[in-house]
Amino acid sequence: MEEHRFTLPRIGTMLDACGLEFLGLELERPLDRTRFAAEHPDLAAARSPAAWHGFETRHPDTFGGTYRIWARQARSGRAGPR
Repeated sequence: MEEHRFTLPRIGTMLDACGLEFLGLELERPLDRTRFAAEHPDLAAARSPAAWHGFETRHPDTFGGTYRIWARQARSGRAGPR
């Protein structure tokens, strides 16, 4: 068995390549969502893998090593914001 580690920007790129749109991440702790919203008042940031990557860099305990990602088929062939 081989394990691969992915960053959120790389996951965003892979979703784009598959015609999927990144919708956001599921968080276990409400405090993490509150903290993200305080750091990123623009609601579009919640749909940005790059914004989440920066957040994770500043708060490495956020995901516990596992991402729970929400995605859907991209509308009109366009993926979400980076």
